[in-house]
Amino acid sequence: MEMVFENNNQSQTITEDDIWPHEIAKLVTKLAVLSYKKESEVKQIINEIDFFENCSKVSFQWFESIGHYGDTQALAVRADNYLFLVFRGTQELRDFLTDVKIKKRDLYDFQNKEIRRESVHRGFYSALESIWRNDSRAYQRASRKPEITISEYLTKQYKENKELELWLGGHSLGGALATITAAKVALGKEESTPFKDRFGGLVTIGCPRVFNRNVSKQLEAAITKDRIFRIFRTLDPVPAIPFMGLNYRHVNGVRTVVGNSGELVVGAKKSRAILAVVASVIVAIENSIGAWIPGNKGRLSVWVSDHSSIEYLKAVEGWNADDNRIKIFPVVKSGVASLLKILVACGIGGAGLGGTISYFV
Repeated sequence: MEMVFENNNQSQTITEDDIWPHEIAKLVTKLAVLSYKKESEVKQIINEIDFFENCSKVSFQWFESIGHYGDTQALAVRADNYLFLVFRGTQELRDFLTDVKIKKRDLYDFQNKEIRRESVHRGFYSALESIWRNDSRAYQRASRKPEITISEYLTKQYKENKELELWLGGHSLGGALATITAAKVALGKEESTPFKDRFGGLVTIGCPRVFNRNVSKQLEAAITKDRIFRIFRTLDPVPAIPFMGLNYRHVNGVRTVVGNSGELVVGAKKSRAILAVVASVIVAIENSIGAWIPGNKGRLSVWVSDHSSIEYLKAVEGWNADDNRIKIFPVVKSGVASLLKILVACGIGGAGLGGTISYFV
């Protein structure tokens, strides 16, 4: 059931300049975290989000499917002329890494017309289909079905409001489902495809690879890269799968890397992103080594905690729009310091030289 509530305060005009890119990243990340909550808790929490306090009317719709292809949940929030659709990710990282499959299948658009054969991750696509359309095999095999499918809901909202814009997002598996939804809309064969002409943007958080290279590039061109916001932590293992060697590629846009200490590298080019990841891995190795030493504060859990939606939210909330520089140096600095400590611990290069250099770094 769609729940609607109105704010008593007078609504304000909110432009895209007010919310893109930093505010939209914060908002979608908050909604992605919110999608992990129970449906009964959603209304109260939405009322506490600043963005929605400036909207005259807010409504939300919950989608849930439980069945053969696992549990799939999504949350749609309509606020004045904005429609946010976010998908819930996996509850446990261990389950995600265990259940992930690498086979591809054909990709279809909003009206179920073929876009490209053998181009999308089979498991992710089946998860979306269980709440996307009621004539799909995944939907039919579900023991619990949504009262309205996402395709029906989007079509209804599109027809009712001629100014409504669609924004998609999600964390982990949810980011994958949002990416597939973006392809169904933006790559729709028909011009009448709902929201093809009013697509706001795509924000993914700790998202795995979904498409092959051809579809990924096709989607980037259709949406335009400044409308795609990909956030990932340097030690999060999920964005590294499925591997590129299996012909999977990320859908990239404004690439934002979160360093191991929460540093934000905004708008990072591929080379800078790789550098940040390498530096953070070195820090994590040092932490992992230190975890085995009695009395040391090193921790092994860093590899898992970096995928937490809460940790992503903490990093994004600290983003100051007025300080939008690319902060690659702090990430590299910590990596170099950790590398020197590892070398010293292994007896390479001499403790004196390593210690002196690390002091100045």
